[in-house]
Amino acid sequence: MTKKITLITGHYLNSKRKAGFHWLADAYHKMGYEVLFITAPISWASKLKNDYRFEYPVIKEANRLLEKKPGLFSYVLFTFLHPFSLRNVWINRLFSPLVNLYKNINLGQAEQFIKASDVIIFECTAALLLFDQFKKLNPNAKFIYRVSDDLRLLGAHPRIIAEEIRIVSKFNRVSVPCQYIFDIHKTFNSSNNMTLDLHGLKKAIFDEDYPNPYNYSCA
Repeated sequence: MTKKITLITGHYLNSKRKAGFHWLADAYHKMGYEVLFITAPISWASKLKNDYRFEYPVIKEANRLLEKKPGLFSYVLFTFLHPFSLRNVWINRLFSPLVNLYKNINLGQAEQFIKASDVIIFECTAALLLFDQFKKLNPNAKFIYRVSDDLRLLGAHPRIIAEEIRIVSKFNRVSVPCQYIFDIHKTFNSSNNMTLDLHGLKKAIFDEDYPNPYNYSCA
């Protein structure tokens, strides 16, 4: 039986902007895994903030399990609102009950794939609030947390930071890309599940010619 991997990240699978989770999806897919790439969080609040992901058909694809390539699936977990910081301590406190509601959102068509996944990898986004729901759906999966960025520097809502602290020791592995984030997490992660995994490069892309993205020559 083909093994399944679920990735949950803020990125959109077919975005021109490639980040670490795009390369993870590509690598696992080439290894023969079935891969589900979940885009979350994203909501109408994202559109009000002129989120670049709306350059892509995220509304058309909202909450639909779509096979982009054989064995490579995309799911835009779209909600009416999603947790985000309002940059004010008092307003954030008032907003906290709404933040907590995100923990129980409907996973829709993605649920069956999540239940069947062998590995589930979270990125550092507000979707960390879904950890308990994922764990309940699939307690036997290996759970990995790839800490691409420091939530504190990103200005995440305090409730999301508190959730990260609460669940970080429950992951089978916590992977961090630099010493700075490793040191930050050591202050609240007392378990032995953390490793320093530096960013990699897809070296093959440096061997190809690409069109100049600018409309003038530097010569």
